[in-house]
Amino acid sequence: MKRLLVAMLGLVCAPALLAQDFTDALRYGQEYQNGSARFQAMGGAFGALGGDLSALQINPAGSVIFKNSFASVSLVAGGNDVDSSYNGESRNSDDSDLSFAQIGGTWVFNSTDETQDWNRFAFSVNMDQMRNLDQNFDASGSTDFSISDYFVEQANGLPLNLLTLQGGERISDLYQFLGETEGFGAQQAFLGYQSFVIEANDPNDQNQTQYFSNVGAGPVNQFIAVSDRGANRKINFNFAAQYKQNTSIGINLNLHTIDSERFTTLQEDNNNGGLVSTIRYQNLLNTEAAGFSAQVGVIQKYDNLRLGLSYQTPTWYSVEEALLQEIATARSDGNGGTITEFIEPGVINLYEDYRLRVPGHLTASAAYLFGKKGLISADVTFRDYTSYQLDDDFGALDASDVVFEEDFNSSAVDYRLGAEYRASPKWSLRAGYRFQDSPFDDDELDGDISAWSAGLGYNLGKTQIDLAYDRATSNGFTQFTAAGLSDPVAFDRTLSNVTLTLGFQL
Repeated sequence: MKRLLVAMLGLVCAPALLAQDFTDALRYGQEYQNGSARFQAMGGAFGALGGDLSALQINPAGSVIFKNSFASVSLVAGGNDVDSSYNGESRNSDDSDLSFAQIGGTWVFNSTDETQDWNRFAFSVNMDQMRNLDQNFDASGSTDFSISDYFVEQANGLPLNLLTLQGGERISDLYQFLGETEGFGAQQAFLGYQSFVIEANDPNDQNQTQYFSNVGAGPVNQFIAVSDRGANRKINFNFAAQYKQNTSIGINLNLHTIDSERFTTLQEDNNNGGLVSTIRYQNLLNTEAAGFSAQVGVIQKYDNLRLGLSYQTPTWYSVEEALLQEIATARSDGNGGTITEFIEPGVINLYEDYRLRVPGHLTASAAYLFGKKGLISADVTFRDYTSYQLDDDFGALDASDVVFEEDFNSSAVDYRLGAEYRASPKWSLRAGYRFQDSPFDDDELDGDISAWSAGLGYNLGKTQIDLAYDRATSNGFTQFTAAGLSDPVAFDRTLSNVTLTLGFQL
């Protein structure tokens, strides 16, 4: 895709009319709580434990559990395997990559005065990759829904003179003009008309406003491909203190970042005898977002029992999006030959920033320590997904609140369980389980996530090495780019990660 011009688009091209639907809001905002190898191996159940830098994403009081200053860095090798089903046809796609899962450090200050009630303090900075967005996904099948119907719907009501090049006017000029003055829908109508996917009912009347499809009636074969790249990251700036050996409190100021690139292709072929036999419609959507949240937490010790409670505020994001499009078609020349049409405006649509609010959550935790031999721990997190919000300066996204309230889960509960057995002073064995409730009332749309994990650790004194494997499964439905552009695609997804962490006392 060539990048030639840049267009600034405001109200008429609000993200809700583009590719930002409610599934994207979840994709950008939903966190899977990745982290260090020990954290992953024990299912992320660290709300009452602390003593691990990734535990700060659950409970900020956990940093003061460290007795000495500590730093760690974690690498993750991830695999994403997707089985898709589209109108009776099945496909498999997979993707793998290597990235930083976690990096950070905590600086611990112990009081030298044993009479002081506040006897330990910690300041920490840590980054966790909360969600790796990298994945390849494709599906194919036969359907009665042609993409040409989408372009007809976008065009109906627009006068033909808006979609017709005037003397000396270029494709890029008119595409940009339509985006700035008429909106995203007019740009789609223009792509469909210039590529011969649609035709005006009366091509000789520049004021006419009705269109029809040049694809013949009957089933069409569609191939859908989505390639995602990017990550959702969370940076904790943490302060914690210990009171009388048994009570730890902490606070986080969190910075959240989202960097996402999504390249989508929908190719359609048919032998229905119409003018157009092949359509290839492609979109490249870049999304960047920065957000903020805060957390407070407490951990209380009772002999071998530890209890934790923490709350994270909603996360407020400011989101920027840019879109590049093209369409190509093959049509009959009327004499047994084929004419190929490429419409590449080369215009990057830059959209007005909008705001995304991701719901906060409350976590209750408990852990029991069996002396120096091991421990078990459990976390329960409560979320209200109906409090998701999309907002802009023009009111174009106001209707989203109704959808969130009606279709999203107001009482989602996530569970995390973890265990650790110290086989020797140097070796530790770990296992965990995690269940994440679906954000939808109808969990067939985006199913629950179930994950199990295992790992081991080797302690060299001031240095420790941890290794973990975790596997998560989910299923549901997804659509191509924007709702209504294709039939839903069913998927079964398996995420597998191997995480390696190197930690050392400072």
